[in-house]
Amino acid sequence: MDIFDLNDERYDKYVIKEALHVYQRYNDWDNVEKEFRNKIDESRDWTDAQIHDCVSYIRDAMRKSAQEAEGIHLDNNFWFSPAMGELRYWEYYKKTMKSNHWSKDRIHNLTRQCTEIINFLPNPRMRSTNQDLKNLCKKGLVYGNVQAGKTASIAGIISMYASVECQLIIVLSGVTNNLRWQTQTRLMKDLKILEEPHWHLLTPEKDRIGKNQPYPEALLAGNDVSIGVFKKNPCALRSLLNWLKKTTNTDIWKKNQVLVIDDECDQYSPNVKLRDEDDGSEYKHSTINGLIVDLLHLFPRVSYVGYTATPFANVLNEHPGQESLYPEDFIYALDKNENYYGSEKIFGSDEDSESEILDAVNIVEPDEFHELKNGTETRMPPSLKDAINYFIIATACKHIRGLNDFSTMLIHVDMKVSVHASIESLVSPYIEELRQKLRNKDRQILAEFREIWNTEKKRNSADRIKRLFPDSNEADYLLPEFEGLYNEILNVISEQDMEIVVDNSSKPVEQRLSYEENTPLAKIVIGGNTLSRGLTLEGLLVSYFVRSSNTYDTLLQMGRWFGYRAKYEDLSRIWTTDDLLDNFRFLCTVENEIRDEIANYSFDITPKDFAMRIKTHPQMRITRALAMQAAQANMINFAGTYAVSYNLERKDIGLINKNIDATRKLLSGLPTPVDHNNAWLYRNCDVSRILDFINSYGFSERNPTCRREILRNYVNKAIEKGHLTNWNVAVKTLKEGNAEFHLDDRIKCYPVNRARINDGPDSSVAHFKDLKSVRDLMIDIDTETWRDHQNSGTSNQIRRRKEYYDSMGTDVPGLLIIYPINKDSVPKFSGNMQTNLEAERNLIGVIFVFPQIEDKDLFQYMSIPLDVDENFGEEE
Repeated sequence: MDIFDLNDERYDKYVIKEALHVYQRYNDWDNVEKEFRNKIDESRDWTDAQIHDCVSYIRDAMRKSAQEAEGIHLDNNFWFSPAMGELRYWEYYKKTMKSNHWSKDRIHNLTRQCTEIINFLPNPRMRSTNQDLKNLCKKGLVYGNVQAGKTASIAGIISMYASVECQLIIVLSGVTNNLRWQTQTRLMKDLKILEEPHWHLLTPEKDRIGKNQPYPEALLAGNDVSIGVFKKNPCALRSLLNWLKKTTNTDIWKKNQVLVIDDECDQYSPNVKLRDEDDGSEYKHSTINGLIVDLLHLFPRVSYVGYTATPFANVLNEHPGQESLYPEDFIYALDKNENYYGSEKIFGSDEDSESEILDAVNIVEPDEFHELKNGTETRMPPSLKDAINYFIIATACKHIRGLNDFSTMLIHVDMKVSVHASIESLVSPYIEELRQKLRNKDRQILAEFREIWNTEKKRNSADRIKRLFPDSNEADYLLPEFEGLYNEILNVISEQDMEIVVDNSSKPVEQRLSYEENTPLAKIVIGGNTLSRGLTLEGLLVSYFVRSSNTYDTLLQMGRWFGYRAKYEDLSRIWTTDDLLDNFRFLCTVENEIRDEIANYSFDITPKDFAMRIKTHPQMRITRALAMQAAQANMINFAGTYAVSYNLERKDIGLINKNIDATRKLLSGLPTPVDHNNAWLYRNCDVSRILDFINSYGFSERNPTCRREILRNYVNKAIEKGHLTNWNVAVKTLKEGNAEFHLDDRIKCYPVNRARINDGPDSSVAHFKDLKSVRDLMIDIDTETWRDHQNSGTSNQIRRRKEYYDSMGTDVPGLLIIYPINKDSVPKFSGNMQTNLEAERNLIGVIFVFPQIEDKDLFQYMSIPLDVDENFGEEE
């Protein structure tokens, strides 16, 4: 009550108490004024203006208190504040935070964020009429970075909402038993569900409503809050729906607010049922999506809050409407804690190339793990050996620092179970070999370990750690000499303190990853999909991560190294590829722009009014195609990357001939070619020739981005901005061959060999993994530099190309590479992934290489159109 000035002669404790009592029942301040009139003592003959002033005084005092004490942003129509009185379940959670030694700042930040989210939701204490029910149903989305405290926010929302008389809380979490149980045990611990009174757990063991559970009206008749954690599985959801429908009192749900939390809401929840826009029949749902919608329809007053680190599918999947889960009422971004070990601190950002980052990444060359993925590797790849050796040393250093908790190394190469087994067959004997050699003080091994440690410990200075992680203390970051680590290294690698775990669907529960007590502290975990979402890898220290993905959300979720690495941020390491490094750097920019987009929303401007835009990447999809069916492209940007014709017609002789004719016409009008870097190079070509070629070349509709309209629109937009007016054209050729391919009388061209992906003998379209060879993306630079960078990744080649033209004092030209492909191409290596091309005639493949252009007007974004009827998805 100290937020009110009780010396103000206009008000006294009685007036404020009665006004607060009314305030707690309503979230509409107009209704508070009406109800307050009936609560005031009859001896007070107040006018409407005086009542309005009193309510405004209380509202403004609470807003000011929330802003000053917690930094909470509230609009004029807020209904919830931590100052509103006793919050029983929130107090339970605060006990946990304090017992876990949370700082005051951390508790304040969580309080602020949860309060702001709660104010988007309806007031459970508000009495309702049939007219009010629409305003008592809200759908929103909370966005937080991977491994950045989303579960803590979920616990905060649950405890606050339960404290204001929401009596039924349903949490949807995970698609596996492990993930569901991990969420439930965390909530039971944080909210003290089994320790404190007034909680009723609906799912004490499994994700089904038990046979002995009372009907809903019996639970809601008391003062307890019922909570259950359910797997996003059809059986579990149908069981829940059947139990909820057993109520004999049909009006019960009109009197009680329900909260549904959907954790990892981008997984399984979006509607991936293929829709026909011309089909006017009943709106169709995929199974999980339909069951969640059915769950929400069951309640006249319900709040649905999705949590995710990758919101792409949720904002691109469907239009707003009663039949969709589109977060039409709010999208809220959780804070990025300064001490969060996130992508920007590891990979940097495209937006600020000079920003300081950790020196934590080691590059793995593709040929090192190619045999691993094929299951033919019989020796330990050097980079994997280095990663394992470092993991052992760094874990020993953690122990020297007093961090005697779990340390984990992740090996994520492929999703296939057979590959996991192959990797284990290499890692296990290598660890045993290390044990013997280290115990025997083998000179060579000791020298290798000493060299690794002396090199790695210098990579991140205490000053850098302090700048990147403000809460760090230099005294916590001991870096002993190697001799001081030796005994601890022996302990780490001992049989009782280290285990190798293969975690995949083929393994029984007792053999899968567990961080229970009395299990080894050091774990080398080999796996794929089961480790790539939701599951927390305790003390993740080293990641050997070379599995790529062509979608933003999957790639971000696979980056399990994000999170908090208190007192060992300097020791964490990642082994990955150049291309993955570039993709993560791009996604840093995407994440920053998402936060900027969310900042546009307020209590008055909602996602129903303004659709979120998401930048696209020419080589990656935002999410799976069926999860973004409502999306449309706004603008485009190929800057700093390339577009390739991955798909070519191999049977359609008319289209094949069309592409050959288009190529001959293009080359005949270009300047004199020169033999350069295994290609014929035509320099200084006018962009009009390139546009003519784009217009006459036959692109396959199956190419994701290398398509006529997309390329033409981008090039024309670039020309308007004064870019890409000059081009080079390269025709890739072999030095000799069986038959010359006549494309230009001025050159001798022998087609290259490119086998197609084996998708059956009847496929009329040839799909290629790629067309380029090493160094092709910088094929038009000087030969010496070109030869020196044989193993450069995509972005590095594009950077090298820019450096070359910058040194020449000229703008970087566009580059079109033409690949004449031998119709009789055969696979270079044996195996069933590729097969003979068997085309009707030699094919023409193309790659368009675009220089980096710092022009945001050229960026491509995806969003959904919002000019749709409010009843979208409803039956007539």
